[in-house]
Amino acid sequence: MRLGMKLLQKLLLVILITPLTVKSEVGEANYPIDFDKTINLDAENLGELGISEAYERLIPELSKYIEKPEPIKEIINSSLPKYEVLISGIKYKVYDQSTSQLDSYVNAQYIFFKIVNIQLKDTKYKFYALYGWNDLQGIFLTQEEYEHIINSIKKKSEWPYLPTLREPHYGQAH
Repeated sequence: MRLGMKLLQKLLLVILITPLTVKSEVGEANYPIDFDKTINLDAENLGELGISEAYERLIPELSKYIEKPEPIKEIINSSLPKYEVLISGIKYKVYDQSTSQLDSYVNAQYIFFKIVNIQLKDTKYKFYALYGWNDLQGIFLTQEEYEHIINSIKKKSEWPYLPTLREPHYGQAH
């Protein structure tokens, strides 16, 4: 009986000090997305006058894929309100007085990825979105890397995607 009680105490101690691990596809060691290579973006920040700041943070990484990233200029008129970005002579409207807050976030995300991917057109890379809204991240991938990821991850909403303006998921698979 005494031996059984000591064994039970040791077993209980092991259970208490062993960290609990929850099985999650994202947490697995062989998960195909290297999160050290992702860039945190946050669609809400992009839509609230944050495209230029996010683009400036992206330039060091973008410079690994193209020789000279294009400069970006924000055009802000807070009295209207109106928010646009100008790059390579093309003006993109993020929002104006008729744009809903949701649409401004969607527009900003779409525009951000579009202006990066236009610059990548002569490379083997694309800049893909991961997740969305406040969890929005970006990652540079080749077609082969992209295909490996979508063939390895069961949950489609975790696949990289190219943002669109099409509702309801704006390019994200489901």
